[in-house]
Amino acid sequence: MSDLSLGRLRTYDIDVDGALDVVGGRGVILLASLETLEVPGVPTTNNGLAGLFNDDKLPDLVYATSTSDQIVVFPSVAFGGGDPIVTEAVRATSFDSHDYDGDGVDDLVTSLFGAGTEVWLARGDGTFSLDSALDTSPTSTPSFFETSEQGVGLAITNSITGAAVYRYDDSGGFLESEEIVAPGLFTVNGFDARGDGDEWLVGAWWFDNGFEVSAGVGLLFKESGEWMGLPVSLEGNGALDLADGDLDSDGIRDVVVLRADGANAVALDFLCLGTDALTPCGSTPLDHYPESVVVLPAPARIVYTTQNDGTWIGALEVGGCI
Repeated sequence: MSDLSLGRLRTYDIDVDGALDVVGGRGVILLASLETLEVPGVPTTNNGLAGLFNDDKLPDLVYATSTSDQIVVFPSVAFGGGDPIVTEAVRATSFDSHDYDGDGVDDLVTSLFGAGTEVWLARGDGTFSLDSALDTSPTSTPSFFETSEQGVGLAITNSITGAAVYRYDDSGGFLESEEIVAPGLFTVNGFDARGDGDEWLVGAWWFDNGFEVSAGVGLLFKESGEWMGLPVSLEGNGALDLADGDLDSDGIRDVVVLRADGANAVALDFLCLGTDALTPCGSTPLDHYPESVVVLPAPARIVYTTQNDGTWIGALEVGGCI
């Protein structure tokens, strides 16, 4: 599709035309028209995020890096842009965005490996103010999620114990509410499985206790006040990246796993969500060594990017899931 390596991939309607585009963390965007848009001057990292960080309601890109004490917003990237907007902050190895206070502008959570997590409230002009500092030592990306019953949550992984879950409280910021016990859990993402706005968590684990190695992916959801899981074990070295999309056209979002199966072998595993189980429903070996994957809808298409061999797109047909 392109000889450009886009970095960590996310989907977002960056040009506000009603179709999802593929936003690369290195500042290269694959539009739904399959044209590319390059944003000049972005940091030399691969984890930029798209969102609404200005009151103008035109999508921006935001970066927080491990080499600079700044949060940098590149405004209105598909509409002429403008000068980068800088907030002095702390270094970050990972971050996520969500409008947790409901003002129409996306806020941020940043984390630095082993050094805790900070939540940043958007001011509406592309800058941020520190809302709260959480006493955590995350080992992967913190992730926002939202349910109709409990509002906005924040899940922060710890690969030894699992994940700490925080709930947003209008009067006190994010307050720790519970722990998900899941040893080896290293990443979680919000996941609107049923398309009803209530997000589950999709997570990947890798665990080695000296006697056996366990790797897999699972859905985490709350039922009758307790966190429950739908796990699927994986062969090889586990997940490199996760994506979601309706793979079998049943109106329910499923999971795509970019899986390492050795030093140089990678496959796409497809996991379909039924009424009460997450079921393997196909696997495709890849000739390249990707670093990130997303699913584009209607019709379902896979997009993945590699470090050295460009970016690829292909039709997706998965069936037989019940």
